[in-house]
Amino acid sequence: LEQVLDSSGGCPQFIRQMTLEWHHYSFDWRYGEGSSPGINAIVTLLHTCGLKNFWTYDEAGQPNNEKIYTELGMKDVRYNLASFRRDG
Repeated sequence: LEQVLDSSGGCPQFIRQMTLEWHHYSFDWRYGEGSSPGINAIVTLLHTCGLKNFWTYDEAGQPNNEKIYTELGMKDVRYNLASFRRDG
């Protein structure tokens, strides 16, 4: 995705719809429940490019239940899916 955005000048007009899957993100509670700075950045960029979020699997994401992450101190590791499309 980064390569496509960089090589197309930031807003590739040939993309009409895309679905993204996020892994191993956590929340930044300073900005409200469900807020993740990394995800906020890409959603804002896609919105600026005319791609609007029309579907999200789960507003809070799915917690990862693998023990290794808890043992590493990563207590709020999540997954989620979101789809975006260009109107018109």
